[in-house]
Amino acid sequence: MIEEIKKSILHSKSSEFAKETYYNIINQGIEGFIREDEVHERYFKNISQRNQSTKIRNIIYLNWAEEFSKIAHENKWKVIFLKGIVLLEDIYIEIQHRTLGDIDILISKEIFSTVEQYLIDDGFKKTGEKKWKGNNFKSNLVKTIHGIEVVIELHSRLFINEDNINWESAPFKNQFSRRLTPTDELVHLMGHLAYQHTFLKIHWLLDIALHLKKYQNELDMNRFHELNSKLGHKNSTYSVLIALSKFGIRYDLIKSDFFRGIIFRIFNNKKFLCAPKSYKLNYFIIKHATKSSWYESIKYDILWLCYQLKQLKRNRF
Repeated sequence: MIEEIKKSILHSKSSEFAKETYYNIINQGIEGFIREDEVHERYFKNISQRNQSTKIRNIIYLNWAEEFSKIAHENKWKVIFLKGIVLLEDIYIEIQHRTLGDIDILISKEIFSTVEQYLIDDGFKKTGEKKWKGNNFKSNLVKTIHGIEVVIELHSRLFINEDNINWESAPFKNQFSRRLTPTDELVHLMGHLAYQHTFLKIHWLLDIALHLKKYQNELDMNRFHELNSKLGHKNSTYSVLIALSKFGIRYDLIKSDFFRGIIFRIFNNKKFLCAPKSYKLNYFIIKHATKSSWYESIKYDILWLCYQLKQLKRNRF
């Protein structure tokens, strides 16, 4: 799949498009896969330097996660590592292939404040991110370790519309670390990409493609459909499958209604997936079509608008 992605993004090596191509590579998080002969020479040095920095940062992140998992074990905290920090050494060949923006950790509401306070006592500082209903179940903390900014994102749940989901996990890497089971992890990755972030990063789609390649035979399809039903993610999951099909990867895991199927096939195209910020109409339509109903889409818009108006009022006074 990565070669198909590169074909779509690396449309020209000419100096006229070199800068635009370079920034799209960075924005989409695929710089770790770029060869010297694939980009304008002016920018390959920058990509090489970024890849070296990514290696160093990822090693520091991995070391921190391993040490923290031991501390969590000693304190009998059930912590579940999510997304990139788990996938990095699992489905990617080279450590620079997957960029990490943060370390995502799922913990229960009961120990949330305890774990958060431990991190603060250990030198982490809360980022002061503004809270609204869409993110009031998360806490972002940051600390500089060996010159690298390490960002931790704690979650008491994974989705805004989640109601008493018992996420299943299993040990990985060592006896202290835990990750979601393959089925639960796939549901989370798909929901994060489509339902929450409307395909903003193509390397999140690549995560899903590689995850399916490795774990497709281990999926519990009854559990998969149960979670999608409880979360209202049937449409967003279907949109991910349509996106994968644009790169020649086909899985028949779930169905959506005829109308949304047409929308996803038209607007969830390669051009949008490789540069989503450049196709605002596609983004707007897909953002609303991935929700469980049009009512839910409008409700989400109203919540977001109310939050923005409150922020504007506070800033004015």
